[in-house]
Amino acid sequence: MKLSEVDKKILDFLTRHNNHGLVSTYKLAKETGISWATAITHCYKLKSYGYIEGRAEKPKYGDKDTMVWWIPK
Repeated sequence: MKLSEVDKKILDFLTRHNNHGLVSTYKLAKETGISWATAITHCYKLKSYGYIEGRAEKPKYGDKDTMVWWIPK
């Protein structure tokens, strides 16, 4: 599979932040300068190929789950 520039940007960001815990889709999008929709689409693609892991987490406040991402060790 050939990685796009967006894929590389996401992997680079997650690699640099892997020691800081899980990264939400919102933070990933904001910090890399891509839209939330683009970030979530590419994260699901990268997850399907085994490059990253992700899961939904319940927030402390509100009822909408938040997707968080990380690079498996």
